[in-house]
Amino acid sequence: MTAGRVAAPRLDDTAEFKKGEVGPSRGFSPDATLVPGKEVRPVSDVLMADGAPPHQKSDTNKFRLPAEVSRILAADAPARRAAADVPPGLHTLPPKRSQIFHSLGNNLVEVDFSGKVFIKQGTVYSYSGNLTFWVKDPRPGGNPALVIITGTGKLILTDKGREITFMQVEEETVYVEPSHLLACEETLTPRYVPLGPGPGLEVIVLEGRGMVAMSVASKPIALAVSPAMPVSIPSTSIITWKGDLTAHVVEDRQLYEVVLRPGGPGALIRLEGTGRLLVEQAGT
Repeated sequence: MTAGRVAAPRLDDTAEFKKGEVGPSRGFSPDATLVPGKEVRPVSDVLMADGAPPHQKSDTNKFRLPAEVSRILAADAPARRAAADVPPGLHTLPPKRSQIFHSLGNNLVEVDFSGKVFIKQGTVYSYSGNLTFWVKDPRPGGNPALVIITGTGKLILTDKGREITFMQVEEETVYVEPSHLLACEETLTPRYVPLGPGPGLEVIVLEGRGMVAMSVASKPIALAVSPAMPVSIPSTSIITWKGDLTAHVVEDRQLYEVVLRPGGPGALIRLEGTGRLLVEQAGT
């Protein structure tokens, strides 16, 4: 089966996140954040990252941060206040769209938003504000499900000590290996597309304009793909790709034994066409 200009999603693919499913992204009321009849589950341990502090139900608007993170935020506060005090008339250009993702160091990222955001399940370190969490059904093959969060508040995310990197998507289509997608803005409504016939072999497609936070185990390596230089790589090493590329699952058992770890997860993917590929330095 082929992907990358991947085939259009099936109409019965309930894993596709549709903007209409969860109501308008701005100006919603707490009673209208989800379509009636959808199951809304209370915040539970499946959403929280390993090592996250216990959430205090009696105080949903406060959370403690590590001392180093608090120091970073305190040092940045004057700059934030100064930016907020600039009179509107001094802007010579239209103000830039504010970013909702802020790196806190120590493999932590703050998500400060009002509206909707998509995050990887099991990565919430702490949260505050008026938020509703909606967990989609588990993905086949063990891929972590994405969580839809609506409301106004702040999240702090971490992913098992993995480094966090950011990517701006500019009116284009980007393909992300599911385990690497930490969070994305609502303007990049994600959908899953299968890469091959086997269970769990799929990619998340992001389209539009917005910011993506990705978790990586090592410093990413960028590879150029051209018609003369196609790339074959284990699916677990792929972080993301974009461009005019077509993805194929390589059906060659002898090649599998050379490239893939015996009994390891994933498959061998061949990318053909013209585009760019971001990969891990080592398989994850």
